[in-house]
Amino acid sequence: MTEHIHSFSVIVFLPTKKENIYLMKNAKSEKTYKSPTRKLARFFEKSRNNWKRKYKEAKKTVRYLKDKVSSLEKSRDNWKKKAQEANAKLASYEFEEKKRNSRKAMK
Repeated sequence: MTEHIHSFSVIVFLPTKKENIYLMKNAKSEKTYKSPTRKLARFFEKSRNNWKRKYKEAKKTVRYLKDKVSSLEKSRDNWKKKAQEANAKLASYEFEEKKRNSRKAMK
């Protein structure tokens, strides 16, 4: 029985804003694989697909949370504006009330 030793280069994908940086690691210097090539290929493909799936889910979550934050900020600003308008209206009513009371006191 002969032993098959395969040497692979592994590409590591590191996401950046608009590009991926490909770093090559030579498997010879770190590890040699004794498994058949077909099994290794399936393993690496599955590993890559899982990483992509997790990345897409994380990206989707980030997008959802950014939208939610934006929506909440708009809502907060709207309520803040309404509260300021209500306070201004209240101050106006209080001023009018003081005017009326001062006129009654003078009579």
